[in-house]
Amino acid sequence: VWAAMLGTSFSVIMRMDLSNIKSGMNKSALWPEYYMNLVTSHAMLMIFFLIMPAMVGGMGNWLMPLMLSAPDMAFPRMNNLSFWFLVPSITLLLMSGYVSKGVATGWTMYPPLSTTKAMSADNYTMEMMIFALHLAGISSLVGAINFISTMLSMKPQYMKVMSVSLFSWAMFITSVQLLLSLPVLTGAITMLLMDRTFNTSFFNPTMGGDPILYQHLFWFFGHPEVYILILPTFGIISHVVLQNSTKNEVFGTPGMG
Repeated sequence: VWAAMLGTSFSVIMRMDLSNIKSGMNKSALWPEYYMNLVTSHAMLMIFFLIMPAMVGGMGNWLMPLMLSAPDMAFPRMNNLSFWFLVPSITLLLMSGYVSKGVATGWTMYPPLSTTKAMSADNYTMEMMIFALHLAGISSLVGAINFISTMLSMKPQYMKVMSVSLFSWAMFITSVQLLLSLPVLTGAITMLLMDRTFNTSFFNPTMGGDPILYQHLFWFFGHPEVYILILPTFGIISHVVLQNSTKNEVFGTPGMG
């Protein structure tokens, strides 16, 4: 709820600034760095702290045990751990946006913007953002392991594979994608952190690094992220359509499953 309110307020501020007739880099009500800080914080909040926790963590934890006739998730305490990792994560994210001029790199954090001190201040705001993403990634990974374990071990023996609801399948595929793609993003931002802190040159072209490598690593996560965000929604829509129709199953269930 807090992520939704903050992310929406940042979006409203950006739209109000752009709606100004005199808006421009030299006449805008906001400094360019502050505007880009709002863009970065808005995207991070909406993706990592609203849609993913709400659709994957919230709806998944609520509906998946019910649809599998299970008393609870396979590892309830892992659910607790996944939730509480979000608290320090969102705290670090908000702190990174309010220290000095914040992080003005955009949500993709491409180098050289993310490795240039001028775009992310001189007081470790970028490092705070990276640690926030690390904690959010751990939260999502723990939840993904729990969903996969629940799907494989908590399904009743009498329930056939093809009789499992599409929402449960959507959560299972989403969790597998998270398990495969999140470690790559974690590695990419860790390399970024090392470039900033330990004087390595993974993405510094003047020292033999390759900034395009970061883009490849980031979008290895970014492309599956599209399906990670939309698959649970498709599963919910399929279930709602099924319950409000006279059919026994959604059209094309074997193909989608």
